[in-house]
Amino acid sequence: MIKDLLKYFLILAFGVLGSGAVAQEQAEGSAPFGMPGPPPQMKEVAYLVGEWDVDMRMKMSDTATEFTPTKSTCRYESILDGSALQMTYEGEMMGMMFKGFGLQCFNRETNKWQMTWSDNIGACISFYEGEKKDGVLSVSGIDRYQGMEFLTRISSFNETPTRFEWKMEMSMDGGKTFVTNATAVYTKKK
Repeated sequence: MIKDLLKYFLILAFGVLGSGAVAQEQAEGSAPFGMPGPPPQMKEVAYLVGEWDVDMRMKMSDTATEFTPTKSTCRYESILDGSALQMTYEGEMMGMMFKGFGLQCFNRETNKWQMTWSDNIGACISFYEGEKKDGVLSVSGIDRYQGMEFLTRISSFNETPTRFEWKMEMSMDGGKTFVTNATAVYTKKK
């Protein structure tokens, strides 16, 4: 018992001494663990910060052959000291209020863009990952709906500081073929 208590106090003492050394190192101006700040790739999407009008066309069911137009708004905010973008989305879908929330960042460890998405209809969190090539940012991930699993691919392209196009596709055969289920044009509000 006394031996265990002595070990505890020694561990506690070394922990306090160690934390003092870390605090002194931080006070001298070096960042802990070499924290590098936001990835430079985040500058590529900095133009997104602000309010956007969204003209979307979407298929309202998996058997629909025609696209239904909808109008929405979207807001992008830079968060976490510029390390990520937060998106909030509001509009109407099938006569109901549609609200969504997403995060976007560049993962410097994998050299991939990452996005999450959640909304009030799907009630889940989707994760997408991908690359930007030839002016097209394309991310993909597995989604599920009513017991079905499918691959979703989301692309943004024709980007300018005040406008970009967006497309969402799905594949039921693991990415061999894709069907477009939504397109949009985002126009920045003045």
